Amino acid sequence: MDTLNIITLGIVTFLILRLCVLVYNYLTKPLLTEAPGTSDKLVSILIPARNEEQNIGLLLSDLVNQDYLKTEILVYDDLSEDATATIVEEYANRDSRIRLLRGTRLPEGWLGKNHACYRLAIEARGQYFLFIDADVRLHRSAISSALSYTEKRALHALSVFPTQIMLTRGERALVPLMLWVLLTLLPLRMVEKSRYSSLAAANGQFFLHEAAQYLKFQWHKRYRNHRVEDVAIARALKSEGLRMATLLGNTLVNCRMYKSYTDALQGFSKNFRFFFGNNLVLMYVFILVSTFGWLLPLVSWSWYFSVPFIGVLVLQRCMLAKLTNGNCKQTLLDTPLQQAALIHLALRIGLTSSRGGLQWKGRHLTEY
Repeated sequence: MDTLNIITLGIVTFLILRLCVLVYNYLTKPLLTEAPGTSDKLVSILIPARNEEQNIGLLLSDLVNQDYLKTEILVYDDLSEDATATIVEEYANRDSRIRLLRGTRLPEGWLGKNHACYRLAIEARGQYFLFIDADVRLHRSAISSALSYTEKRALHALSVFPTQIMLTRGERALVPLMLWVLLTLLPLRMVEKSRYSSLAAANGQFFLHEAAQYLKFQWHKRYRNHRVEDVAIARALKSEGLRMATLLGNTLVNCRMYKSYTDALQGFSKNFRFFFGNNLVLMYVFILVSTFGWLLPLVSWSWYFSVPFIGVLVLQRCMLAKLTNGNCKQTLLDTPLQQAALIHLALRIGLTSSRGGLQWKGRHLTEY
């Protein structure tokens, strides 16, 4: 067997393995579903916010209308340059559960969000800490359902990947890539079932912790300068023998992460490489195989081998759309655009790495 055939066989095998992972996720449905809340524990809802005037009011409205009432809501205004703090104060005047924390100068060696989460945890009084981003939107039973899932399974932590809201073509080009990579490489139910820290994933947009374990390990302080602290925390949790689960937001937890292609490109540039262990070579190989791999069976074998290969790719995309509350037809139409955007993203990541990092919300991001 010549080299080209060996490479082709490897690519086909990789595709089949990814399909198997996706089929597992599709059949096991790792979704957060509505469940009646029976807990009486105080939940501290902890929101790091920097320049979030367009989002913070919507999130606070969702939070005060939750069917789970035993909460305190703490917002850390991280030196915002807009009306974020003013909006929080207006809500705090109407609901005594809401409290605004004024941010201070970022200490050396910390990333902004990590420091904000750490400061929030210090001030929290609850038996559970729910870290949540300002751009998240919640169904009224989201918190009670997450708490119910956590307590019934005696988990120390639960993370939820929100269902992504995408209103522009630019968003559809990049935002789905996160879950596409996740759900074809990681069997999500195994995060809960397996003891191995390598089988771990988390999303800091919605991360629920048992307060006692969080305060013992002080996760955000431990990973104060880690750009993808949520995944690092998830792996550390499992390494310590603690139990956690990772679910999809379904209809209960939603988020519009970015509002344009430019925003999405900048956002993913800071963390996409960490899906691959911060290994740029591995990331580039994955992108090349994912984008151009279907051509090799056509070149080295025959066109009739490429037909089932492409069929598997179509099946993969449709299953992914179904699992993430998407539309199969729209997903297929967006696929060429997404692959082109993936290449653009990879080139930008390589360029910013060679130039020494990038900016996010007015701050320079250093390597961890």
